[in-house]
Amino acid sequence: MPSCAKLITKKFTSYRMEIAWKVLPEGVIPKDRRFEEVRRLDMFLELKKYSKREWMKRKEKIRKHILAVCGLLPEPRKNPLNAVIFGAREHEDYVVEKVFFESHPGFYVTGNLYRPLDSGKHPGVLCPHGHWSEGRFADDVQARCISFARQGYVSFLYDMIGYKDSKQVSHDFGGARESLWGINLMGLQLWNSIRAIDFLQSLNDVDAERIGCTGESGGGTQTFMVSAIDTRIKVSAPVCMVSAHFQGGCICENAPSLRLETNNVEIAALTAPRPLMLVSATGDWTRRNPWVEYPFIKKIYGFFGAADKVECVQVNAPHNYNKESREAVYRWFAKWLLGKPFPEEFSERTCIPDKKEDLLVFDGRERPKNYLDTQGLLSYLVASSRSLLEEIRPKNIEKVHDFRKNMGEIMMEYLSVDASPDVDAKIMRRTTVEPKARLAKILLGRRNSGEEIPGIWMQPFRRTGYGVLVVCEGGKSGLFEGRSLNAFASGLLSAGCDVLSIDCFLKGEYAAPVESRRDISSCYVNYYETYNRTDSVLRIQDILTALSFLRKSCRKVSLVGFEDAGVWCLLASSVVGKLESVVADLNRFEDNSEESWLKRLYIPGIMKAGGLKTAASLNAPRKLLVHNTGVGFDAEWVRSIYRVLLAEDKFRSYDGTIDHKTLLNWVVTK
Repeated sequence: MPSCAKLITKKFTSYRMEIAWKVLPEGVIPKDRRFEEVRRLDMFLELKKYSKREWMKRKEKIRKHILAVCGLLPEPRKNPLNAVIFGAREHEDYVVEKVFFESHPGFYVTGNLYRPLDSGKHPGVLCPHGHWSEGRFADDVQARCISFARQGYVSFLYDMIGYKDSKQVSHDFGGARESLWGINLMGLQLWNSIRAIDFLQSLNDVDAERIGCTGESGGGTQTFMVSAIDTRIKVSAPVCMVSAHFQGGCICENAPSLRLETNNVEIAALTAPRPLMLVSATGDWTRRNPWVEYPFIKKIYGFFGAADKVECVQVNAPHNYNKESREAVYRWFAKWLLGKPFPEEFSERTCIPDKKEDLLVFDGRERPKNYLDTQGLLSYLVASSRSLLEEIRPKNIEKVHDFRKNMGEIMMEYLSVDASPDVDAKIMRRTTVEPKARLAKILLGRRNSGEEIPGIWMQPFRRTGYGVLVVCEGGKSGLFEGRSLNAFASGLLSAGCDVLSIDCFLKGEYAAPVESRRDISSCYVNYYETYNRTDSVLRIQDILTALSFLRKSCRKVSLVGFEDAGVWCLLASSVVGKLESVVADLNRFEDNSEESWLKRLYIPGIMKAGGLKTAASLNAPRKLLVHNTGVGFDAEWVRSIYRVLLAEDKFRSYDGTIDHKTLLNWVVTK
């Protein structure tokens, strides 16, 4: 292979006096479906037809994704609950008590415990409530817990965050800054529900193997969410919530990235093969349950030979958890938790709800000394994420596999990309560049995606089978100086490398009238990031798409990114299996700065995943050169992992920018 010192002096000039990097005619932008298609919480989300084999693979993917986007991957530490049960009020045939315990140290779950009077072990029932102004004190909400206690269950009715006794965090908690750390209201409530199962199972009068969950509206969302990811829930009944065309209208139901490629119906189906009852109403968004959502879920249950364990009940009423709905659930729970297959006697008797003053946990009671405010909780959760990352940082070669597996999975979930897609390519024009290289102007896209990614693909006449994807922040025009290729691109071609460069989403020839896809959709799309990938993620996907295309014609492929595109490339490289080398200009990106991620590269969950230092570490032991790092990149953290793998010579980090000659040497030298 010729020396890079000689190669760097050459430049190739196009034969034609045209703009060599332009793929489309002047004024024409790509016909990319991503401009037009924006998912929303109130649109019909297609219910796909799965085979059994497809579903068995799919269900684990959805479950893992739920945990990740809710900030529960890896699982937080389960610290002692330190539960306090007090203030018993004994009624004729049940007793109600006040409860508080810690789901995180200093963060409290509050509610009431309804118990039967007889001794022995009883099934336990979690009862999350909906968005009623009265919260857990609403008459209908109390009625179901009283009835459960009368029927022989221990039921725990607990506050939505921000309701009644739960005042440490408001119910409108969360935003982009918190999302960087995987912190959101939905995740906090899901963790509260998981810890509530722990609480029920800790009680002497509860049979830990017989736990059910039922709630309505927003509590219905909590029901199918916790049932989907925690198999300790043995019977589930989400009421007036599961729908293919409405996914929930509150921030507590819309974790960022949750429904990029799934919906509540699929999530509810994760309960299979455990018993599940869908309760719907003719007067709300669940009215189609009998002929849309229920048949889909029943088919899933059929894969497990458990079609008899799912049932659909519809009441002629508006949005509710009324007596008729409750009695359907009583019979369902009795069948599976009490072993009574024909429980017709489980009708609801008249009950007198307790007064709010008699149920409040902290009314007249001093709050615990470690009671956190919102900022205190955020500080604890961020510190926990940092601590967990340090714990999993490999100190010896045996731990590297665990690091790759765990952090690789987490990075993939937060990026939510297809690392090796099938790619379609359309060649728009062919020409040549001097002295001996072919240039093809192409449009790339994942198969059946409707994407059009403009690119230029150059092949030297004497090819070595080595390809390099070069990504510039402003697009493929960054490879040119005027009408000629720059020194770096010229050097790659002279070394026999194929060179591919693309315009990532909204860059280069996209020439979009807005800087962000969100700008044209946020006015009518609530919780945009719950249903749609950010522009940053779409650019990372475009890089992965281009790499897949290049691999078709090259035995070995390297990746190079300049300016902010260097950061995109580093993140993309963290989820790619095979790359020869990576060069990433970090453009002085401050990895530990929330402001940098918010303003320059917003990706929900990325800081919880460890940001750029995790992305760089996942490259080990392949060749990785990062430059223009500034002081915001922890090169020593990355170097320590290369050192463990005895590959320290394959990692280079430079505070300043590096000349093209050095970069070229790194890429083309084995």
